[in-house]
Amino acid sequence: MKIELTHGHFAVIDDGDFKKVSVHRWHTYINEKKNTFYAATNTVIDGKRTTLRMHRVIMDAKTGQIVDHIDMDGLNNRKGNLRFVDRRGNSANRKSYRGSSSKYKGVSRFRGNRWKAQINTGGKVRYLGCFIKEEHAARAYDAIAAEEFGEFARLNFPEEIWTQEQIDAVRRQFSSGFKKGNTIGPRFQKGNEYWKKGHEARYGGRNG
Repeated sequence: MKIELTHGHFAVIDDGDFKKVSVHRWHTYINEKKNTFYAATNTVIDGKRTTLRMHRVIMDAKTGQIVDHIDMDGLNNRKGNLRFVDRRGNSANRKSYRGSSSKYKGVSRFRGNRWKAQINTGGKVRYLGCFIKEEHAARAYDAIAAEEFGEFARLNFPEEIWTQEQIDAVRRQFSSGFKKGNTIGPRFQKGNEYWKKGHEARYGGRNG
């Protein structure tokens, strides 16, 4: 069911959670850095004014617990779309930040018309390579993100399946090519032998 917010927005919840959220008046809150809308309410707890977010109320989240929206829609507060995660899992499921030089996660423009891929794991940034095409850098990010974050990974091309052989190929390239200043790319072009192996693993050789 839908809960009306401000500015013409609605939050979606399960019918069973209506009683829990109906005791508050909700408004639209936007996280500009994430470019994501949330449902929020202002209330007083123990004499202190505080802001609650609907998804945390629904999940009965305690202080320090992180609630993640699986589809990254901050207004989709059905329980099937919410899960508890740690900071690593929450970071992995974020989309590319607003204002980024690339439309893909983990990719940024590098020295003219080349593209750099990198990934943040354990609070450390790891450089994955420098690529001729933006989508090649995005696929390099996907390969490592899929291995590092598993189900929490927010991939640029979620319809593609990465085999261990492909992941190892990416690791070999970024461990040598980028450090030497080389530009990487051909292995990640759609339609080549590496892409086809992952594609066939999902679609059984069919076009899709």
